[in-house]
Amino acid sequence: MIFENAEIPDELRMKVARVAEGEMFARQSLLDEQVTTIPKDPVVRVWAYQGAIAAGADVPWHIHNGPLIVVCLEGEAILQFENEVMHYKAGDAFIEPVGVLHRSYNPNPDVPFLGISVQLTPPDRDHVVNMGEPPQVDRPLVAPPGGALPRRSAKGGRAAS
Repeated sequence: MIFENAEIPDELRMKVARVAEGEMFARQSLLDEQVTTIPKDPVVRVWAYQGAIAAGADVPWHIHNGPLIVVCLEGEAILQFENEVMHYKAGDAFIEPVGVLHRSYNPNPDVPFLGISVQLTPPDRDHVVNMGEPPQVDRPLVAPPGGALPRRSAKGGRAAS
């Protein structure tokens, strides 16, 4: 675990698939969406990484040059765009949009965020580009109770919370 001393409440831990007695395997669907943002190049760069955001910390404003698939393992994170925010917590999976300025932050002052990410990027581009001046948007200081912020769907609209 990246954060050795963190006390992670059960509601901020991902529930993993378990093989039932008498069964040989189990699958737990986390994300099943149609996307139009996969690079069309004959060769793409695949970047898989484990990411962490310390309790109460921010990730700077940036864009992704290819779709980024994130599986939230522990904690919670908020993605802030120019006109909206999205809230995710352990057990959620989502796709970050391509070429859209945003930042992420961990609204929880006590619990770190941990996720696994996979990004597909055209071979001639950087995976992530850090940006200069962000849009002038107020940052919500904490996630609303019950994770009431909307979640972005792969089609750019809103999915059910």
